[in-house]
Amino acid sequence: VDLGFDTANVLALEVEPLEQTASARRDYYAALADTLRRLPEVASAGAINDRALSGSNSYSFPTLDTGETLDGPDRTVLPGYLEAMGVRPFAARLLEDADRDTPDVVVINATASQRYYGGNAIGHTLAMGDDSPRQMRIVGVVPDLRYRGPQGSVRPELYMVPDPNYGGRQPLTLAMVMRLREGTSLPLDRLKQIAESLGPRVLVGRATPARELLSQPVAVPRGRMLLLTLL
Repeated sequence: VDLGFDTANVLALEVEPLEQTASARRDYYAALADTLRRLPEVASAGAINDRALSGSNSYSFPTLDTGETLDGPDRTVLPGYLEAMGVRPFAARLLEDADRDTPDVVVINATASQRYYGGNAIGHTLAMGDDSPRQMRIVGVVPDLRYRGPQGSVRPELYMVPDPNYGGRQPLTLAMVMRLREGTSLPLDRLKQIAESLGPRVLVGRATPARELLSQPVAVPRGRMLLLTLL
C-alpha cells in the first residue's frame, strides 16, 4: 500500500513551550524550524499539530465554494513539513514560508480534490470558522497520507499554516519533523540544546525515528501473522 510519504531518515521531536501565549508559541515553533533547517545534517524540517504520524484528528468542517462541507481532518503544519515527509504535490505547490505571513492558503489531499472538485481543486476557496470565517484559497493538492498505516481509511484532508489571529484557549502544540541527510544523525542532547536556546522555557521529549512511529499501527496484525506462521 502506498502510504503517500517516505519515512527513511525522518526524525520526529516532541517539544512543548511552557509559554501559553498563542503568538509566542507560534513564533517559537517557526524559529525552531528555521534553525533546524540551517543544520548541515538536516535536508528539510517543519512541524505538524499533535504527535507526528499519530493519526490524531481535529475537525473544523469548512464550507466549500461549492456549498458543500468538507468532512475530514484538518492539520496545522509549518512549511517544510510535507517536504520532510518526502511528499511531492500532485498539482500546483506545497505550503511555503511566505504563507506564514499571509495564511489564507490551504493544501488538500487527492481524495478531497476528487470528491468535491472532480480533481480540479486549484483556485477554489473554502471558509473556516463560524463567527468570522477565515477565507482560504486552495493552492496545492498532495497524495493521500495514510497516518494510521496501510489499513487506515483515507478521508478528505487539508493542511494549513497556523492562524496568526488565533487566540483560543487550546494552546498550539506542534511536533517537529525533520529529514536528515543520508549517513547523518542528530542526538537528542544536541536537539535539546538547540530547542532550549531559542527563547521561552521548553520541555523536550523524545526524538523518535518515523519508521518506529509507523510500526505502531501494524504491530498487532504483524504479531498475529507471526503467531500464525509459528503455529
